[in-house]
Amino acid sequence: MYILMLEIQKKKSSDITATILMIARIIDGKYRTYLVASIRWLVSIIPIFFNILMIIIIYFYSVTNEKIDKINKRIEKCNQKADEVLA
Repeated sequence: MYILMLEIQKKKSSDITATILMIARIIDGKYRTYLVASIRWLVSIIPIFFNILMIIIIYFYSVTNEKIDKINKRIEKCNQKADEVLA
């Protein structure tokens, strides 16, 4: 990706490529350690946290037939409103 950006910069002499490289903090084609750590956090640790939070919420959320019917009615109303707007 770094090489591609450099090629674009050579051909177009664009400031956009330089800005992207500066934002990504890429120096001489090597990523800084905190950039790699940040990417690792974004793609692994944070999703794990939200999955655990989701499991806890689902565990304590009691679902009854009445709630399911109520949710289905709300969905039908929203769909009807959307159909009216689109029509």
